[in-house]
Formats: sequence, C-alpha cells, structure tokens
Amino acid sequence: MSSQQIPPESFIDSTADAPDSVEDRHATDDEVHDCFIAALEHFKSNLTSTTKALAQQRWGFDAETVETLGIGFVRDDNSLVENLRDEGYSPATMLRTGLVTDGVVKHLYECDVDDCRHDFPAEIETVAQQRDAGSLDPAQIRFEDVLEYADEEDLLWLRNWWESRLIIPYRDAEGTYRYTIARKTGQSDDTDGKYIKQTFRKPWVDSSTIFEPLYGCHTVAADEPLVITEGITDAIAAHQHGIRAVSPATTQVKEEQLSKILQYATTAGDVFIANDTEVSDEGLKGALRTGADLYVNGVDAHIVELPVPDDRDEIDLAEFLKERDRDAFAEAATSGTPVIDHPRLEELTDVTPEALEESRESTAEDSLATAEDSESSSEGPAAVAVTGGGDDCEGAVPTAVQDEEKVDRYGSLIYELELADVCGVEPGYRGDNPIEHVGESHSNYFSVFREVDSDGETTLRAFDHKTRHGYNALTWLACASGARPTDKPGGQLNARETWEVWKFAKQEGLVPESDPVPARGIWHLCAENELCEPSRIPSSHDDGKVPPGAYNEALSLIARTYGLDPGRDRLSN
Repeated sequence: MSSQQIPPESFIDSTADAPDSVEDRHATDDEVHDCFIAALEHFKSNLTSTTKALAQQRWGFDAETVETLGIGFVRDDNSLVENLRDEGYSPATMLRTGLVTDGVVKHLYECDVDDCRHDFPAEIETVAQQRDAGSLDPAQIRFEDVLEYADEEDLLWLRNWWESRLIIPYRDAEGTYRYTIARKTGQSDDTDGKYIKQTFRKPWVDSSTIFEPLYGCHTVAADEPLVITEGITDAIAAHQHGIRAVSPATTQVKEEQLSKILQYATTAGDVFIANDTEVSDEGLKGALRTGADLYVNGVDAHIVELPVPDDRDEIDLAEFLKERDRDAFAEAATSGTPVIDHPRLEELTDVTPEALEESRESTAEDSLATAEDSESSSEGPAAVAVTGGGDDCEGAVPTAVQDEEKVDRYGSLIYELELADVCGVEPGYRGDNPIEHVGESHSNYFSVFREVDSDGETTLRAFDHKTRHGYNALTWLACASGARPTDKPGGQLNARETWEVWKFAKQEGLVPESDPVPARGIWHLCAENELCEPSRIPSSHDDGKVPPGAYNEALSLIARTYGLDPGRDRLSN
C-alpha cells in the first residue's frame, strides 16, 4: 500500500533525552486551543431553529443563553473534520484537541495488536507491536511524523467522537473555554448515556490546553451564594436566572470532583445542593453524601428539595426554573435543611450526625497539624477527607520491599507500575516540580530523563535537585495523591500511604477497575474506621490477617464510600 518505504525507526525517538526538535514539531498550545475554538464555532453554526426550539422546550434555554454559553450541536456527518481541514488545521492538531478520533492513532497507542482487526502497513504495525510488547514507551512515538506519513498515504480517517448531540463547552475559572460535554437530544444513537465527556487523558491529547474544569466555576464569586446542581443543564438553567452554580454532572460525586467543588465552596457564601427530586430518592441520597463530604471538610451545605407537582413523580432544577422562577427557587433554598440536621441523613447514607461531627473535628485537627508542620509551605496538600457511606537517583523500590508487599496473593498492579506509567512528563523536562510547585520563584531544578543501561534498555528517571530526592512510580503517586509532601517523597509506603496511592491510581485509571486493594490498604481502613481491635490489625505480613468480619466491612466501605471495586472476594465468617 505504501508508495514509499520508510523504516519504522523513523517514527521512534530512541535517544535518552527527547530532542527539542521533536517538541518543536508538535502543535503548540496556542494552535491546539485555536483549533478547539474553531471547533466550538463550527458546533455553534450547526444549531438550527429546530435544535434551539428543543433546548427551549426541554430545558427552558432562551436564545441569549445558548449564544452566551457557546452551546452548539454536532451533526451525524463528518463536517467538523472537513471544516477544520479547510481552516488549515493539521490532522495532528485536530487529534490533540480530543474532539476527533482515528484508527491509526488508536492502533499505535492503545490496541492489543494480537486481537486487533486493524490492517496497517509494516511502517505502522512495527511501532504498534513494539509499544504493545512494552519495549517502546508511547512517549517515544514521533506523533507528528506518523500522522504526516499516514495522511500522505491516505491511511487516516478522522471523524467526530459524537453525533447528533448538544455540545456544551466548559470554561475555566478565568472564563477560557477548555472542555466540552455532549448531551443526548433524542436524535442520538451513537452510544448510550445521557452525557458523554470529551476525552483528554489520551496520550496524544494536549492535556495542558484541554482539561476538565468544574462546570460553572467561572460564575463563582467570593462570599456569594453557590448552588451545586446534579446535571449540566440544571447549572445552565441556574445561570440563565442569575444564579451562581456549578455541576459535577453526576449524582454520586467522586473524590476528584469533590476536591474541585471544595476549591470553590470554601470561598463562596452559603452553599446549597439542589439535586433531582424523585421517588427513588437517588438525587436526595447523592445530595446528602455530597453534603456530608463537604461538612467533613468544613463547608456547611443546605439540602434543597424541590417541590414536585402533583401530576409528576420527579423534577430537576432546569424543569423547576422553566416552570417557576428565581424567586420560587430562592424560597425552596431558604427552606433547605443543613445536612447535619437532615432527618434522612443516616437512612440514606449510613452516616450518623455524630460520626460526621467526629470526622469534621478529626479533619480540622489534621489540617491544623499539617499547617503547623509546613510553615515553610513545603508540605503537599492534604488529601480531601471523605465520609463513610457513600488529582531518581534513589532508584526503584528495593526488591525486598516489593517482595514483602507481593506476599498477598491478590498482588495489586500498583507495584508493577513504572515511572513512565504515572508521571505524564516528557523526557528532557527541566523546570518546577510538576507534582507541586512551592513558592513564587521558578527554576529548572527538577529534571525528567531517560537512563540507558549497558544492554541498551532505557528507564525513565525523575530527580529533584533542590531536595536531592529521586522518584519511582510509588513515591510519585504518593506525592501526587497528597499522601506525602514533595520534599520528603522517599521510603517504604505505610498502610495509610498505600491506601491513598492505590485509591488515586484506581481513580486515575492507572490500574484496572478490578485491581485488588493491597493488604496494607485494608489494614489502614480497619484502623481508621475502627473495624476491629487495634491488636488484630497486622503491621507486616508475618503478623497474620485481620478478622474476616473487619475484612468484609473494609471491602464494603471501599465500594460504598469511594465507589471503587475492591477487587477481592468476601470471606466466610
């Protein structure tokens, strides 16, 4: 098929440090963002009178709101790609926005080659096989060169991620467009799901330009009331009525989303949670869980229960505001119940008010201790507390430590991760610590590089020349999760740190959803939640195991509170 024979190594950067020339050929942040904005303008141009009428009829969005918020529509054709090509954007730049996809790129970076039905020339196939076998770091693939070759050979088939969906852009706190979500309209048959989020975690997407802010964060103002809604359309309806609102686009708020909410809720005035009101109580349950998590972290939220019309079984905020008005919502919000006083708190979350109070006091004490221990501001941010019920010269971890951890027959894959799997920083980087930069001055004291051994094998290394500490995958994750400060990353993980690292790795998709929680993580949960007598909790694998009842309760806690698959079977008592 190929009209020119190009050796596969032409698509691979095999040097220890990626040369600047490779980076220079990448689309710049400005080019990617310009392409992203051009795509949003295209989506806006797709809006027809019929689509606008649907938005008005279904959610009450008027023409001014649709225009002001940049809402658009993606058709069931490939006009997005055609339009961006006409405007001069390269395939690589389009792919870096995360708005389009292509088989060549998926094959190079993601496919299991043995089970894949793609059929590409040897120039592409060889690179994909090396990556799939683990002998090639995806960061070494010369993305621009591959795309240029594939385009010339007519191998590319760029296409939209979605079809027949309403496109809703997100802005960051400064008001800059950064992200989109696609809302099902009734015309959509591309895939199931009310909302589909834009991809930004793929290795080829420019995640410094394209990332997911908390929807509506640009409307938040210090000491002003803030409403947390369940859906994006609910937040939009609130904005239309002059109400400052944010939305995590889910009923069940996960810890990463909670961190974003806390960032704004802690500076806002009164905080209200207005989820859907429905017979199943799912909206109320989610609101109480979110409110409980906020309460533990020092934010007093009020639960707003919207009155449901007599002829209906449920109502959401968008519907409520379409049928009523801002004053009616203000009345409902004024009648809202503080989460700590809600009569159904324990029923729907399995958390008592007393437990919430204790958790809040404990979190406050931990925060105070952290502040006292970090007067020089060198301490990493404390992990967000979450209630029950519910982002290297030292070398690798010593073999003896890894072997001890792997005594557990379940063997979590966090111990198999390498630095290249977790750090997301290209070799050749020099600058501030990418995990957490402290202070206002900037330098090049932190470096990421490739080390080549005598056999020609390369290993990614990271070293902080300021603190004289190196990183491996586990210590990097310990700092990235907030379990450790960046000025003291080294050493074996204790039980709490093991739990935090595993939880963070699961939430970030660094290990499979079914990856089993390490034994040390279970020990931490048993101690933290007093699931058994302290004397029954091991401090090493030689000390035996926790009682079956405590073990099973820890597994339930992982699923119920954190929404994660513990990856283990329950034991018989």
